[in-house]
Amino acid sequence: MIHDMLYDHLVDVLILVETKLDNTFPDAQVGGYRLFRQDRDAYGGGVMVYIRSDLPSRKRTDLKMNKVEAINIEITLDTTKWLLIAAYRPPNMPNSVFTEDFTKTLDRACVFYDNFLIAGDLNYDMNIPDKRKTLLDICNLYDLRNLVKSPTCFMKGFIPSLLDVFITNKVGSFMQTQSFNSGISDWHHIVITIMKGKVKGHNKTKLNYRCYRDLDEDALLNDLRQAPFRVAHVFEDMDDIYWAHDKMVNEIIDKHITIKQKHKRKLSAPFMNGELRRAINHKKALSRKFQRCKTDKNWRLYKCQRNNVTKLKKKAIKEYFMERCSGGPKSKDFWPTIRPFLTNKGSCHDTAITLCENDTIKSDQNNVCNIFNDFYINVANDIGKDSIKIDSEQNFQDHPRIKAIKTSNNQNFSFNPVSEKDVSGFLKQIGDKKATGVDNISVKILKKTESVMIPHITELINTMFIKCTFPQQLKLAKETPVHKTNDQLTKGNFRPVSILTIVSKLFERATSIQLNNHFTDVFHPYLSAFRSGYICQSALVVLTEEWKKAVDENRYIGAILMDLSKAFDCLLHALIIVKLKASGLTDDAVQLLSTYLENRKQCVQIGNHRSTFLEIIKGVPQGSILGPLLFNIFINDIFYLIKESGLYNYAIDNTLSFWHGSFDIMTNTLEKEGSYLVDWFMNNHMQANPDKFQGLAIGKKTYNMKPVFNIKGIDIECTKNVKLLGVDIDYQMNFNTHIGKICRKASKQINVLKRIGKHLPITCRKLIYHSFIMSTFNFCPLVWHNCNSDKLEKLHFRALKFSFQDFNSSYDELISKTGVSTLEIRRMRLLAIKVFKIIAGNRPAYMSQLISVKKSHYSCRYSNLVQVPNVNSEKHGKNSFKFQAAKIWNSLPEHIRTTTKFGLFKKILFTWNGIECKCSMCKPSKSK
Repeated sequence: MIHDMLYDHLVDVLILVETKLDNTFPDAQVGGYRLFRQDRDAYGGGVMVYIRSDLPSRKRTDLKMNKVEAINIEITLDTTKWLLIAAYRPPNMPNSVFTEDFTKTLDRACVFYDNFLIAGDLNYDMNIPDKRKTLLDICNLYDLRNLVKSPTCFMKGFIPSLLDVFITNKVGSFMQTQSFNSGISDWHHIVITIMKGKVKGHNKTKLNYRCYRDLDEDALLNDLRQAPFRVAHVFEDMDDIYWAHDKMVNEIIDKHITIKQKHKRKLSAPFMNGELRRAINHKKALSRKFQRCKTDKNWRLYKCQRNNVTKLKKKAIKEYFMERCSGGPKSKDFWPTIRPFLTNKGSCHDTAITLCENDTIKSDQNNVCNIFNDFYINVANDIGKDSIKIDSEQNFQDHPRIKAIKTSNNQNFSFNPVSEKDVSGFLKQIGDKKATGVDNISVKILKKTESVMIPHITELINTMFIKCTFPQQLKLAKETPVHKTNDQLTKGNFRPVSILTIVSKLFERATSIQLNNHFTDVFHPYLSAFRSGYICQSALVVLTEEWKKAVDENRYIGAILMDLSKAFDCLLHALIIVKLKASGLTDDAVQLLSTYLENRKQCVQIGNHRSTFLEIIKGVPQGSILGPLLFNIFINDIFYLIKESGLYNYAIDNTLSFWHGSFDIMTNTLEKEGSYLVDWFMNNHMQANPDKFQGLAIGKKTYNMKPVFNIKGIDIECTKNVKLLGVDIDYQMNFNTHIGKICRKASKQINVLKRIGKHLPITCRKLIYHSFIMSTFNFCPLVWHNCNSDKLEKLHFRALKFSFQDFNSSYDELISKTGVSTLEIRRMRLLAIKVFKIIAGNRPAYMSQLISVKKSHYSCRYSNLVQVPNVNSEKHGKNSFKFQAAKIWNSLPEHIRTTTKFGLFKKILFTWNGIECKCSMCKPSKSK
């Protein structure tokens, strides 16, 4: 019923109370509506509000009540602002508590609003004078009146009561307030009211799509074969060549696969079938009959049908899951069916966006698109020095960092032609659901016509290499605003998702592979993001190992985590070009990349509405393949600046760390080199924010000194805990906060599996266990590998019970039956795999400093052993990665340890069940 009301757009605002949800339930998103939600931690309660997405609305968190469950939402109708308070008061809440909390909020709200609507179940029977007195006193105090006059709750055996209210100070603005039995609840009616005035009706969403229904693939391929693509190459200019080629391709594709429009179709509840719908309608009819004539016979008939509906609903849900999930993960229906129950990711986004600009509501979608585009184009304009012209490479020839780059590089790099096989491989790497660019040529079309189109696309890419020019048409991008968090009327709370043409992605892939090969030895070892083999876990391991070593040696350790603003958007094209030239690229290669960066344009598209195209004057294209690589090239020379401290970079996260036996030397060094880095960012026209930097004093000895780092006149105090690359790190490195978050997240996922698992076959439950629950445990486990292991094993035991529906076996029995491993053994295997890669010389190179192969000048019984480091303490010495990794590696059977092929090593390793040791570090997990 609720589902149908929203999809039929029967209501503009829908308020639900006593939702009895918690944070293990993902948001039930419905297209065309915004969802506001407040859950109670336990024991029922909860409020949820759906509001039409094209009605300007925002949540007023500053007016939040302390005791009463309520959501305060500002809604703008025409030019009038209303405050909607959707509230639920539990029956056991004292009147004094409710009155104090409610009146405080209304007092604050009166400063901002003249129009109020309070809606919800307040559990005051407005038909009984003694019970309504508290709420009536509040209404009299603020000149409010209740619009609902008839009973709303019809509990069997009790007198009908009026518990659900619409209370407002503008009675004349509403009409036709009434309640009716919807069949959703046995006792509560739905209460509706209509607001007077002009509210724009809901617009039906139109979608553009290519119609493949009548496609004759043979005819399409034949027309493409006969097209005179070679004629395009009579032009000298690359823009003309690509224009002619693109025009011929589009004309042929439009002829065979036409672009059509359709209205977005109403979707019923996914498990709904004819039998269940008829049973629900019959239940509603019996409910109405009982309301008219309240006899025991009518009640028994209604109760019997209600139970029948519940039975049919459970049956329909089970059949729905079985039909769509029986094929397992290979079925195209599996993940679309399961994902909404597990996560909010991939939820539908509003097709219409409303903004508030200068206190004026902007709802015209073309206008909104232009506002967004202007904002995204100019977002980084204020970053960088105004005194230097940004369009002149000559201004940067004597830049100090350019001289440093030239000193380190003396190679010559140029692009080589690519083969058809290469381009075909690039196309296969692009997912079939990748969004289509401004040329309306999708991945699906290119893959259907691959045999004909790949030779022509290959020739186009090689022509770009020869002419050192990137076509203007391929520089056009579409940006789609996606809401991040907080107020949906503020443009800054939307991030742009860039959509480029598929042909441009093929060019970028061909270019990036060659550039990556050149820069492999140019990039600094501690530049970790956007590089093959470099993951955030490796960066965190090497950083925390340095800290553990220093604590073990009783040193003072400090770190400064640096914050950057709009790092990808503020890069100057001229400075990028000069750095490319200084890095050993030939003039032709630099010219090609220069034309790739310059004169790029973008528009913003929302639904079928599109802004005008504006030129991008700064930054690298986000959503592109080359963008992250160019960012790495731009920032690489920052490492030449640091001489004493350690700088650990991962994309826009830069961590400066230093340790020393003297507290003053440690502090002064970090302050000095931290200031150098801020100067580097300023000289390279980037913006660091020292006031947002975070300090961390590692180890109890350093933390007790309460160090304060002064960077450019701003004091940076050290906190107990920081979040770096998704991992919470505390000053003692016990990772209690991080493990707590892992446990809460995994517990939510297990509760979801508990709810839906009974409808799923075991193959699907196992897949959810491996894909969702285990992925939570597997995020950077080598960083915190042995912390709070007992707590994690208990949670893993619970996950196994619900995944395999076995509630009688012990943990050890479940492990044996299911063939999975304990989390402890999984981490041991991961440590062994990491050591294998280090010994084999795999990237990242900086991991090699953590492991040393033991060299022996005489024949010994065991081979391929690694050196176990000498340590001083149990907590930070023996708990370190290098100590544990060496110990575990040396404990492997020799036939595993001496294997040279990685695939075979992993296969054999998964038959190994860990080391047998009696120490507290390595003892096997006990049965839970």
